[in-house]
Parts: sequence; structure tokens; C-alpha cells
Amino acid sequence: MTEKDYLAWLAVKQVVAFTLRHQGSFTYAEVRQYLRDPSLKLAGYKGRPMNFRPWNQQLRQPIILTSESALISMSPIEGFLHPTFHTDTLGYDEPESACRLTDNQGELL
Repeated sequence: MTEKDYLAWLAVKQVVAFTLRHQGSFTYAEVRQYLRDPSLKLAGYKGRPMNFRPWNQQLRQPIILTSESALISMSPIEGFLHPTFHTDTLGYDEPESACRLTDNQGELL
């Protein structure tokens, strides 16, 4: 499975999870709100729950370092953890990043 395959599978899995919880019709806005909920815990099968950063919609996920035959490490590593979300330990955090996902009027999506 490539990165694109995994992310496509994860996206479809989350939309299906939402539809199974909501009987009847629903709107795009309801699906979007569900995916943006900070308490959302995506089961991405990487050992830790994942969700999306509210300020730029990036998927928070652990980084797995492997060799051909072994798991070497899974980041973030104990001792270097973010105080709120462990997977925000890697890369830039909200105060350090100018990246914001906004609509045409400049409002956060």
C-alpha cells in the first residue's frame, strides 16, 4: 500500500464511519464538522488515535520508521511530547506556522 492508497482508505473509512452514525440524510457541513471535532479519534491503525489540526486541517499522525524487516521507532518519542497533542510534536505548531486553510474571504475553514 502506498501513501496515497493509505490516505484514500483512511478518508473513505472516516466518511463511512460518519454515515453509519447518522441515519437518514446529512449535509456536507455536518460531515465537515464531524471531521474537525477536536475529540475525534481516527483509528488509523498506527498505534495512536489521529485527528485533524483545526488551524490548517493537516492530519495528525505518528511517523513510523522501519527497515525492511523491523520497526525501528515510532515518533513522537517519549520525552519530546507536545503538551496538548502528542502528534503535534513533529513539525511546526500553530504559533510558529503561517499555514492556515481559509476560504476566499479569509475565514478559517
